[in-house]
Amino acid sequence: MSPLERAFAGDLPLSELIATHVAAAERLACKDGDECPLWRGPDGEAAANLIAEFRDSARDLPDIAPGFFPALLRALAMAVPVRPRPGRGRAIAILGPLEARLQDYDLTILGGLNEGIWPGGADAGPWFSRPMRDVLGLPQPERAVGLAAHDFAMLAGSGRVLLTRALKSEGAPTIASRWLQRLKQLTQGLNIVLPQSACLSWARTLATVAPGPRLQRPAPTPPVAARPRRLTVTEIETWLRDPYAIYAKHILKLRPLDPLDDAVGPLERGSAFHRALEIFIQRHPGALPDNALGELAAIAEDIFAQAEIPHAQRALWRPRFLNAARWFLEWERGRHGTVTASHLEVRGGMTFRAPAGPFELVCIADRIDLLQGGGAAIVDYKTGSLPQKKWLNKFLAPQLPLEGAILAVGGFKGLAAQTDAQLIYLRFSGRGDDDVVLDSALAPDAAARLAQRIAWFDEEPTPYLSRVAPQNARIAGDYDHLARVREWSVSGWSDET
Repeated sequence: MSPLERAFAGDLPLSELIATHVAAAERLACKDGDECPLWRGPDGEAAANLIAEFRDSARDLPDIAPGFFPALLRALAMAVPVRPRPGRGRAIAILGPLEARLQDYDLTILGGLNEGIWPGGADAGPWFSRPMRDVLGLPQPERAVGLAAHDFAMLAGSGRVLLTRALKSEGAPTIASRWLQRLKQLTQGLNIVLPQSACLSWARTLATVAPGPRLQRPAPTPPVAARPRRLTVTEIETWLRDPYAIYAKHILKLRPLDPLDDAVGPLERGSAFHRALEIFIQRHPGALPDNALGELAAIAEDIFAQAEIPHAQRALWRPRFLNAARWFLEWERGRHGTVTASHLEVRGGMTFRAPAGPFELVCIADRIDLLQGGGAAIVDYKTGSLPQKKWLNKFLAPQLPLEGAILAVGGFKGLAAQTDAQLIYLRFSGRGDDDVVLDSALAPDAAARLAQRIAWFDEEPTPYLSRVAPQNARIAGDYDHLARVREWSVSGWSDET
């Protein structure tokens, strides 16, 4: 694999990447002097043809970053159909009615015998009415139903036949085909008892689950000594909404793995936008330049490039960022003259006295502005939705109030204590009403509530319950499968307490 590893160290011609990849695959799969299984059979022949065409087409293309090569090869391979050769011992053939009538099999299964599927509905189409069809000499739509009936009669007369249908389609009950209903009426009228397969009763027995007691919501109560003594302000919200997630993360030491080939999404967008605003404010702590929008856009482009954001994703993010940047710059100009200094990505923390010992709360504030005449403002950038007012009142969105509490005790390095700081959520979207100022009284209240919760969880009988107050009951959390939520929750995902 070492030649392939070296090839991925820098940009290369596409043809060279293809050759190196194929050589590595052959070294792994092929034996000396034997036919290589890579190119054997219908799928191997299709792969060989794809690689040959790929090589021919890549000769005149410019160098590419090797990181794009797997996705490119996969996209091309997914577009190549591979069909088995006919007549090579296939035990099962899935055919249409016309093809099936022309062949003979030991067992014929007529599937989809539901009204609307077989036969399908008589659709006259959007262009010709029935009188127009008569004038033009075109057949009426019902002729297709007659042809389908002919196919059904021919196939139903085979030596051994199974007539099957689905009782439900996407959860909705279905209607049996008119032909199946007539066959049932005929057999009942002639007192013909159709043979019953034991498989059907076995399947019904397996599918029948006797009602039993519902599984209880997990409620682990680990020793107090094993419980976390240090959390971030963002983890406090998780602790409030889903204590089991804190248990799994900090006590069981479990971390979710990132999905393979995961698409770039809101998390990466938020990180890039945050970083662009941070760099811009660092460069211009005072009055903004005349070309502020262009400079902010250029900073964002550099960050997108450094993060290797795909060009297609950049094309979607760029207009959104520019629209939000215009509003943000107007907001900044409106604050000019009231801010003496801005501190970005400031680390802070405070310690709570608790029954089981000190408990440390830490955070990194997006931005803290020192105001003229004294006072400060904590600004939290949001690229998604803002916390709802009811969440703030119920202590379910405590991040910004807790940062205010940390500032009130002088917990941010290099900043003096401010007991009456402004708490500002700034949504970076450009919709015009995206700055929300919270009541500063939320800060001491949040600190008091957190102290109560710490003391409560310092009692060993206090359990780490799952999904106590989920933000969205329809969205699964990282540890819901471990908590077996679908087994104890009536609706699958639930906000029931």
